[in-house]
Amino acid sequence: MKNLQNKNWNLSGNKNLLQTIIIPVFLLLICRNLNADSPRWITSSKADTIPATWHCFRKTFSIDVNPDKAMMKIAVDTKCWLWINDSCVIYEGGVKRGPNPSDMYYDELDIAPFLKRGENTMSILVWYWGGKGFSHNSSGRCGLWLNTVIGDKSLNSDSSWKAMPHPAYLPGRRPKPNFRLSEPNICFDAGKPH
Repeated sequence: MKNLQNKNWNLSGNKNLLQTIIIPVFLLLICRNLNADSPRWITSSKADTIPATWHCFRKTFSIDVNPDKAMMKIAVDTKCWLWINDSCVIYEGGVKRGPNPSDMYYDELDIAPFLKRGENTMSILVWYWGGKGFSHNSSGRCGLWLNTVIGDKSLNSDSSWKAMPHPAYLPGRRPKPNFRLSEPNICFDAGKPH
């Protein structure tokens, strides 16, 4: 986990500062020093601002050689689960900003052990809380940012990814578990295809 902090920021009392300045600066810091093929902050639909929703992202790609190292940087709002070729690689990763909004980060890990020569599939489930509590400040939008270097190639989040809201998860319903928590209730309809 890499911390991106600036201890000189005074953010008390301004709710909109997070969405208008802090999040864009965070993304700019992540994307600095990257070329035109840089990763993009992507989302699954126009429903990306609805709180307590789940979103699916999927990408199939091929590699010619098994790499010794394949470093991935990944950030989501709010929590994520990552599978590569049916192996769970990240369990409950993601950003939990708060109570200090400058404590933002991305997860960084080596995914080489999960890759194979030929076709590979990466699947990511994102749980977007969309709420605020004592321990989290929402960006206001579900999203995924991913940058991976595999040998001399990059695998980045961009418009080539398949993305959709998860059909079996419904927006969490009230009452919230606790006013201090950002985490909403989970509503899963096991009768829907998933």
